[in-house]
Amino acid sequence: MGKKSWQVPARCMEIVILAVLAIAIAAYYLLFKEHLTKHAQGTGNVDIFKLRTSASMLDPDLLQDAPSNYEKSFKNPCWRGKDNELRCLPYFYVSGFHTGAGALGRRLASHPNVMMDAGRLSSWGHAWGFWSEYRNKIWDYLGGIKPSIPMLQRDPSANVIMDGAMSTFALYWASSGKAHRAFSSVAVACWAECDKEFKGSAGPGYEACMENKCLPAGREADLKAVEKAGLDYTDAQLPMLMRALYGPRTPKFVFMLRPPVQRIYSAFFGLPSFQQRYGNKTEHFTQFVAEQVMAYRECVRKHSEQLCIMRFETLGIAEEKTFFHCDQLLRGMYAVYLKTWFKFFPRDSFLIINSLDYFENSRDVTIKVLKFLELPVPDHDSPVWAAMESAGPRVSNTDKQGHIPEGARRVLSKLYKEHNKELANLLHDDSYMKWNVD
Repeated sequence: MGKKSWQVPARCMEIVILAVLAIAIAAYYLLFKEHLTKHAQGTGNVDIFKLRTSASMLDPDLLQDAPSNYEKSFKNPCWRGKDNELRCLPYFYVSGFHTGAGALGRRLASHPNVMMDAGRLSSWGHAWGFWSEYRNKIWDYLGGIKPSIPMLQRDPSANVIMDGAMSTFALYWASSGKAHRAFSSVAVACWAECDKEFKGSAGPGYEACMENKCLPAGREADLKAVEKAGLDYTDAQLPMLMRALYGPRTPKFVFMLRPPVQRIYSAFFGLPSFQQRYGNKTEHFTQFVAEQVMAYRECVRKHSEQLCIMRFETLGIAEEKTFFHCDQLLRGMYAVYLKTWFKFFPRDSFLIINSLDYFENSRDVTIKVLKFLELPVPDHDSPVWAAMESAGPRVSNTDKQGHIPEGARRVLSKLYKEHNKELANLLHDDSYMKWNVD
């Protein structure tokens, strides 16, 4: 009797201990999940815990040491990694191609409390930043930022890091590779086979191989990868990955938008590759517009506008062969990209600037940006202004070219009309309707 009387309580105690451990583990999981999601609820119903699971399947490199608890003493998002090393991500982003964002970014990088521009890291350059190039590695990004951490530590409650890469904002295919590694993995291997079989990347045999084998295989692999990750295909974009990495804390975004007809005119004369292909006269710009718009409209006729904006060169050999895949045309379709950004980050994380306002009064707009970023605004006569303004003067690519050719302007105005209207509705700002000039 005595022996049994001690055995029964011992077994009961063992069961109780196991039950307590199970409850503790479950509670930790729920608390950790709540910690990651509490900041996101109400901002598009983003579940950070689920998002990180999905993102790690699409881009395993990105989330190797993702933050969960940030250092509260830092204004800039910094955390202790698994090795207890301090790591930091940018506090804010400035982006926009040929919109004036580059000049604004250079000014902000000269502010006394901005320690560095991570978009200018020498490993990828200012135009093609970390986020828009799938070959860039997170450890290179964090490693490039690391030398600035001691400067953050000098005044952690005030000093920050920016990223002024011009390519971050627009989400056309060339800038979205990190979320579509499955496509690249399958398609690139297939392209090599076609090249070997048909002895070069030209000719009808190679093109048929691409059209009928490589591109469909890449699209199928991509769809399966996104489906396996538990995402809607339209959500497999850079903002999703960025939100997954930042987790419970969101950066600030300053996106500068320029009337798209003016923007593409500036881009044509600002990029040597386009002048090498077409020439450097205004009539060559007209030829460029005609070819690009024709290719885009043909794509829309075969597919859909949404697919052509976001997936252009993956849809067929005709699109893949189009010069620079209509990227310059697509960069002016702002509303499509903003909708995705707004889905994954709170609306108050964004300051959208009409470049015409910046060109008219750059200091007033810069003050507005500094207030949005919660950075000190220099006194009116402070030498800080002279340093900032000399660092970021406006650079024009078209002053010597004159007005946009009328034929090209009309074609582009018609193309962008509904996109500008959609942008005005999205931002509740009718000033963007003024961009529609017939």
